[in-house]
Amino acid sequence: MSTQGKRSVSNAKRESVQDEANVAPTPRVQVIKSQDSNPETDKENAKSLSMHAKIRLEKGQYGEALKDAEWCLNLDPKNPMGHFVAGVSLRYKDFRNSSSDSLVAALTHLTRVVQLDSNLSNYPDLYYHMGVVNEYLSKHKDALQCYNKAMEINPKSQKPRIKLELYHLYMKTE
Repeated sequence: MSTQGKRSVSNAKRESVQDEANVAPTPRVQVIKSQDSNPETDKENAKSLSMHAKIRLEKGQYGEALKDAEWCLNLDPKNPMGHFVAGVSLRYKDFRNSSSDSLVAALTHLTRVVQLDSNLSNYPDLYYHMGVVNEYLSKHKDALQCYNKAMEINPKSQKPRIKLELYHLYMKTE
């Protein structure tokens, strides 16, 4: 293979990796709910948006994940993944400057997941995130309850275990 051919293959591979690293823009279509709106179509579109939002969340694109989750919840207010992504995105998005209003909104979304979906294995870190938000809101008793619940659901999870150990150390020093 010529040097020119190797270079174009190398460029193609690099472009392919760059494409995989970026999530394609969400196909957000402004939805105006009317009397002739089809609830089944809205639920399917919401499900697609929630999966796209989850991918953005996993990539650390919290602002875009939040936008997708909001669109999802506009279509289907009872979509648990939409609430999960919205809650976690609000928790992470600019968390150092988060107002108590955005943290309360995050907690509201995360609590809604528990109300909407009994299969919490779809959200393994749900109670951990609820615990962190409660901790930011200085609701330490609620945070401890959430971390304990997180350990009940997933005993091998390290994040809530570490938080619980830190709380126990802190309580011993008081």
